[in-house]
Amino acid sequence: MSENKCVLTDAELHEAVQRWVSKLCETGGRAWTLSVPVNFDRDPDMLITELCKRHEALLARHNEIVTAHAALLINHTALVEAVKKYFKSECLEILKREARAEVGRLIANEASADCEGEG
Repeated sequence: MSENKCVLTDAELHEAVQRWVSKLCETGGRAWTLSVPVNFDRDPDMLITELCKRHEALLARHNEIVTAHAALLINHTALVEAVKKYFKSECLEILKREARAEVGRLIANEASADCEGEG
């Protein structure tokens, strides 16, 4: 246990909170315990707080990715409109497919980097 934060993995944290919720439901809340000094990896209030913090961080990251994706689409649309008169429709469709594929790769790379950083 760390002295000032939870060191459980996301999966361990999820499992610990689920166990606590079940235990609290089964006992009508009487199972609630607190440790002195605080135990960030076992105290229910600390586990729930940590789960909320991680959830908020994931939501923030998700919103960043959605915003970046929207910006890419806007830029892509503007670019397509700017060059449309220079390309036949066949070439334009190829460009659109390639741009969509590139956006997909960028999002996948971001997600992969985020997952690697969690462990």
